[in-house]
Amino acid sequence: MDTRLRYSVLAYIIYMMKINCTEFAYRLNKSCDLNDIPPKNKGRISYIAKLMSVSERSVSGWLESNPDKNYLPAKNKRAILAEKLNVSLEYLEYGIGSIRPDGGNEIVNIKNTLPVFSFDNLSIHNFMNLDVPKKDITKYNLVLTNNAFITHHNDESMTPLFSNGAEVIVDTKNQYKSGSFVIAQNISENEIFIRQYISTDFKSFLSAFNPMYPPMEVNDNIRIIGQIVHSVSTH
Repeated sequence: MDTRLRYSVLAYIIYMMKINCTEFAYRLNKSCDLNDIPPKNKGRISYIAKLMSVSERSVSGWLESNPDKNYLPAKNKRAILAEKLNVSLEYLEYGIGSIRPDGGNEIVNIKNTLPVFSFDNLSIHNFMNLDVPKKDITKYNLVLTNNAFITHHNDESMTPLFSNGAEVIVDTKNQYKSGSFVIAQNISENEIFIRQYISTDFKSFLSAFNPMYPPMEVNDNIRIIGQIVHSVSTH
């Protein structure tokens, strides 16, 4: 079947289907299990309530397996849930297709602490295994993989967006795309830097905000370490 026709048929099937509340609750709980979120009677309800900025009473209804007591979150809330839990919306709503949007199995959860690496640390291939200090990031309420970390920008290349000394949170498992801000390494020069990743039909390159720093084409000499998901200026 032609790919466009297949997706059109799938979209029509989804449009005609009704979401079963009990089955939705089962898939939501399974999605929570995949992300190492505490069990329902040990903090799951409060965890999801905090994640979604809603009441625990609402979450209790979403997770309830009893058909007389459960109910669905609104469409926009379901989409946010799927994004926060890194599962596909089609799976969460209807049990269709792969659980993960990209077919992967990376575990994500709200992080309370992250390791803090210097730019020098990042040039080491297995830097995530280094024993370094950790910092509390509870106030940011960020959903990250187990491959997230903190570092500090150390030049003027991205001023004013990222000032010299700005603290940034990076996730090495995030799927960066054109327009994303990333940490990268020039392998031959052993240089670490922050840039904006730009992709066109012809090539991809890394762009600085400061015109004193020319764009760099992405090639075998460029290693993209991860995507910046949060930043805090130190000034």
